[in-house]
Amino acid sequence: MRDIVTNENSLATVEAVVGLAKAMRIESVAEYVETHKIAVAVRSLGVDYAQGYAYGRPEPLDKLLKQLDVEESRRQRMLFLET
Repeated sequence: MRDIVTNENSLATVEAVVGLAKAMRIESVAEYVETHKIAVAVRSLGVDYAQGYAYGRPEPLDKLLKQLDVEESRRQRMLFLET
């Protein structure tokens, strides 16, 4: 993934793998999605899931779980306020 926006061979390889995964009805995951440009590229190729610094830095599990809990609480409050 690291050079799919600058290297046509890498882009062609990823396109082929994603096409094969789709034909086999297998979900695809892109790793090393380090920049916004790479994220846009993998999304346009039809990759199902992606991970990398473009989405967030690694964090300790306990910190992540606390953050997710806070975000879920906010989402629940917003849903309550909308109804």
